[in-house]
Amino acid sequence: MRDGFAGRALQGKNIAVLRQPSQLPVHLGQLRQAAQSLGARVADVAFEPLGLPSEGRKADGEFDKGVDARRLGRMLGKFYDAVDCEVLAPEVVDAIEREANIMVFDGLCRPDHAARAMADLLSIWQDRDNVRPLRCIAFFGAADRAPRPAFLDAARRLGFEIRLASAEAVKAASPDEVLIDTGTSADWDIRIGGNPVDPARRSENHQLVIQAMLLAGMTGH
Repeated sequence: MRDGFAGRALQGKNIAVLRQPSQLPVHLGQLRQAAQSLGARVADVAFEPLGLPSEGRKADGEFDKGVDARRLGRMLGKFYDAVDCEVLAPEVVDAIEREANIMVFDGLCRPDHAARAMADLLSIWQDRDNVRPLRCIAFFGAADRAPRPAFLDAARRLGFEIRLASAEAVKAASPDEVLIDTGTSADWDIRIGGNPVDPARRSENHQLVIQAMLLAGMTGH
């Protein structure tokens, strides 16, 4: 599966990464790599400002507050087979999806997206010790950075207990615990038995999950 995943099932498809110009395309390269390996093309599309229609109109007929998301959705649907909205308000994403009549993703590569949660949990599963089953995930680090909801929901569904731990408690962590430091970076620092989960494997798994979501959304597989 890791070599030529699904062949080039998206050959000839076009994907737009939609953002406002003030937002840097932080994850564009990652999405492009995942999509291109499936045969798709990825374009960086910036519009400013993006919003829903306002009550009033200007004299020339344009909406008071920037580009109408609904009109933009109709335009995107003519030129692209899917759209990924990196950081847009949920109501704007919904309006684009309704009008585009194509698959609209909500920031596939964002750290808080379900794709990252699935990839990290897959990496934890691959690094587990079969003789020592993993039962608990303990979070520690920056107090103001709560664990991602998508990760927590998926972890609980897999049967993990979730707890918050202090730095002192981490030193005495049980060998059946996964330790996640939320304060290191957006990518987290994940350790099992004191050893870090391989970052390269996490990145590879993230790309595989993104590819799976692209395939499911764009081909119905």
